[in-house]
Amino acid sequence: MARRFVALALLATHCAALAVPRRLAAQRAAAGASAAAAAALSPREAGAATLSLRDTLAARDAALLKKPFLSARPGPQAFPDWLEGTWRCEASFRGYEFPSKTISKARVVANTDLAGFTKLSVARFGDVGRESTVYDVAFARSGGRVYEDLSGNLRRSLAAHAGGDDGLVRSVDYDAGKNPNRVTVDLREGGRNGERIELFVNARRDEALGDDFFLNAESIRQMTLGGPTLQNPTQPRIVISEYQHYYTWRRLGPDAVKCNVLTAVYVVPQDNMFPEAFDLPVVVYAHDLRLARPGGASGGLPAAGAAAAA
Repeated sequence: MARRFVALALLATHCAALAVPRRLAAQRAAAGASAAAAAALSPREAGAATLSLRDTLAARDAALLKKPFLSARPGPQAFPDWLEGTWRCEASFRGYEFPSKTISKARVVANTDLAGFTKLSVARFGDVGRESTVYDVAFARSGGRVYEDLSGNLRRSLAAHAGGDDGLVRSVDYDAGKNPNRVTVDLREGGRNGERIELFVNARRDEALGDDFFLNAESIRQMTLGGPTLQNPTQPRIVISEYQHYYTWRRLGPDAVKCNVLTAVYVVPQDNMFPEAFDLPVVVYAHDLRLARPGGASGGLPAAGAAAAA
């Protein structure tokens, strides 16, 4: 397979980001933005206590994608007004990176419980490495602000990443008014990769950059529960994973939006790699989301549930 480098998060002249290869054996991230974009940013000094999301992504350094340990209880994530409505979304896998300087790739890939190494272990991207997946996403106004239809978006994304399996998700239990930080997804009974997903959001933050750019990050602890395995036939299987999504939203026009997503995967404290990894990611995935309003001027996306050409 030829080596392919892809820009992971790009904010036009505002933000440069990591660039990763498509192959596991490829080199560390290379610069993915133009010189003009890089020159427009001056990330804060390394000794700064907290970097902004813009500076974190602009630094092009996976070591800055750290897991937050202490955070106030986050509220629901609000989005820009221009995301309101229903969109056809094409999610395209763009690559991955093993950024650790102390933990070898061999040790990382040996841990099959890490998020993304099995299907359904990252709820937003049920099959992380799937080349292209199309489904509908929606954002609705409530109380004067725009919020994601999280229940519907998760259901449709999981079904589409499973090849259009509409029976995969039996129900999604989410009530932002009661608890915006917990989601329960009930899956088909007897499923090989789990029968229930519990999501716990530990931290959120966001930044608006002008009228057309929006950044947000979401730190998640996922529990995937399933039936007993051959190795442990008397106990239900429970896999705990931790990861953080970094979103870079860009409005291209009234009917078109692009979003770059980095998913930084962390080692849980129970793992023997934790003392070395601590708050640093051991894997980083990249996806592009291309959103178009059905019937809008931009158009051109396949039907929901289809796998578009890469």
